[in-house]
Amino acid sequence: MRRLISITVLLFIQIAFGQDARLQQFIDDALIANRQLEAAKQNAKAQTFLPDRESALPDPVLGYTQWIQPVETRVGPQFNVISLSQKIPFPGKLGT
Repeated sequence: MRRLISITVLLFIQIAFGQDARLQQFIDDALIANRQLEAAKQNAKAQTFLPDRESALPDPVLGYTQWIQPVETRVGPQFNVISLSQKIPFPGKLGT
C-alpha cells in the first residue's frame, strides 16, 4: 500500500511540474529524427522515375541447350542450341 501511494505521489508531481509538451512538437521531432521515413520518401520519389510496367514489354528470354549426344538434322549434327525469345502481346493489350 505504501508503495502504491509513493508511485501515485511521484506521478502527480511529474504531471504538475512537467513541461507542457504539445503533440505537434513530438511529431515534428519524430519526423526530423526518423531516418526510415526519409528513406521511404526517397524510395517513393525514385519510383516515379521508373517506367510503367503495364506499358513495357515482358523481358526477353535467353536459352541454352547442350545435347548429351548430337541430334542429327538435315544440315548436320546439333551439339548446342542458343535461343532468344520475346513475347509480344496482342495489339491494344499494352497500356499507353
